Amino acid sequence: NDYLEIKGPRLFNYYIQIYDRWGKVVFSSTEQKEYWDGKLKGDELAPQTFVYMLSGESVLGDKISQEGNVTIIK
Repeated sequence: NDYLEIKGPRLFNYYIQIYDRWGKVVFSSTEQKEYWDGKLKGDELAPQTFVYMLSGESVLGDKISQEGNVTIIK
């Protein structure tokens, strides 16, 4: 895949952050339709593993909180 995109039912109060291994935020968004293309300020990042943190609320009001890893491989 060329980008990381969160699909599925619409989330309210959506927020995602992606961090490099040093804890620097390389991507963040409050719009579920936005995606991360593996770049930081237009520059491609080197292959490595990143941590994502995602939060939001379902249409039923359930709180959603998830974190995990995403890896760039070239």
